[in-house]
Amino acid sequence: KLQSLGMDPEVMDRHGAVSLQTAQAMAAGLQGICQADMVLAETGIAGPIRGRSPKPLGSTCFAMWTPTGMVTDEQCFEGDRETIQAKITEHALEMIVRYLTQS
Repeated sequence: KLQSLGMDPEVMDRHGAVSLQTAQAMAAGLQGICQADMVLAETGIAGPIRGRSPKPLGSTCFAMWTPTGMVTDEQCFEGDRETIQAKITEHALEMIVRYLTQS
């Protein structure tokens, strides 16, 4: 996340890997690299273990960079690793569709 997207390490140090702030920094870094009209970043805990985060399994933060500003969302999905990953993907796609149909 840090090297690939050129993120400031202080963002993750201050807010953690799974946070809206980290997701926003990831989206901004990705947009800066690819210059796309829209980009979406997510960071979360799909399991099977939680690691060092105090957040529960399934915790996920989304940030979508758009021409009209940053759109963020935070969710907690339930299930095993595959189920959580599928729900993250579905939610990300729903965010994109919602933005495109409401803009």
